[in-house]
Amino acid sequence: MTDKILDAIRSRRAVIAREVSRLLEEDRRLAATESAYEGTPHPPIRQGYKRRVTDALLKQVADVYRENNEAGAFPTLAVAREFNVSRSTSARWVGLARSAGKLPRTKQGESRS
Repeated sequence: MTDKILDAIRSRRAVIAREVSRLLEEDRRLAATESAYEGTPHPPIRQGYKRRVTDALLKQVADVYRENNEAGAFPTLAVAREFNVSRSTSARWVGLARSAGKLPRTKQGESRS
């Protein structure tokens, strides 16, 4: 019985030794790759797509807002769905459309288009 145990330990040792060798080789390759790029500036990590707010976009935002406001829907949420942005982004765009004169000014809690 002890011979079987010793054989099992030896075979496991061989498997572990191969895996350690493979990992060490992979580590050496990664270190060589990293040193090749050392000192070069890394590009910034992109958090997400930031859409440029143009007059054309604000006109589209105003159109969607007006359509949904007249239909009795939630216009800011409709803008968010239409342009696939968050509700806060759509509210900011609606505010920019108001500032640009594409939508009339309102009082807090009032949605007039």
